Amino acid sequence: AKLGEICISIRALARSNDELREALKEHPGDRDFIIAMHENEEIIVKRREMAAELVRRLRKAGIDADVPQDVLEMQVEWKGSSGSGDGDIDKEGGDIDKAEVGEEKTETGPTANTAHGLYL
Repeated sequence: AKLGEICISIRALARSNDELREALKEHPGDRDFIIAMHENEEIIVKRREMAAELVRRLRKAGIDADVPQDVLEMQVEWKGSSGSGDGDIDKEGGDIDKAEVGEEKTETGPTANTAHGLYL
């Protein structure tokens, strides 16, 4: 049940970021939108790590569990993006202090994922 809750939360945060990206098209460089996206992305990364750790503990206890594929494959671009896809706030018209929103980072997942399953 806890793994499901974590995954639902991750999906909700990803949907929120999709909506924020759309809003940024109408309001390029909006500081609040960009910061909200960054905060969502930080939480996504942390919760994905929590999900992977939970799966590891469940497997150790002999329970078969996996992090859903869509959660593993979510791309997280620190600093956000309003359509260029490269996550560069400066190109999007935002004049945000980079120390405030964090360094640029792309996170694809805390685990190795192959066609044969998830390896922790």
